[in-house]
Amino acid sequence: MNEFEQILQSLNGIMEFYLTKRKDYSLECLLESPVKNGQSAYELFLHTVKTLYQFIHEKFTIEPRDLIGKPNDELIDVPDDVELPLYQRMINQLEKASDSFSEAINSLPSEKYEEYREKIATLVMHTVLHGGMVLRTQKQYIENNMINLTTDLQVA
Repeated sequence: MNEFEQILQSLNGIMEFYLTKRKDYSLECLLESPVKNGQSAYELFLHTVKTLYQFIHEKFTIEPRDLIGKPNDELIDVPDDVELPLYQRMINQLEKASDSFSEAINSLPSEKYEEYREKIATLVMHTVLHGGMVLRTQKQYIENNMINLTTDLQVA
């Protein structure tokens, strides 16, 4: 297993555990996670996302945000030494991560959102800064809940 696959596996594991809609594991669990071995799951998630995007940026010398949402036929600027299936898996993973993260935020009860407002703002900030994840339903969530994430991001 190469470095990229290890990072992907870490991100997948964290997301499957915390960002699914199962009752016992949710974004709330991630935000409330206790510190183990000096790092909470929340911190581990941020670190893993940051590491994944740093790896992508260094390997492909592109901003991951430039890849999101583009049809496959537009993704023609693939470095010669990169296998296309790996490149496609990376893009698919970014989009899957974006969708899962959006769903998790949208399914969080409003009282929990208020309680974890700062941590959520930090999660959003990190995913946008380090990966440009497109939180496709973020606008709808803000309209539905009358919450302005921009203010949170400025505070964070």
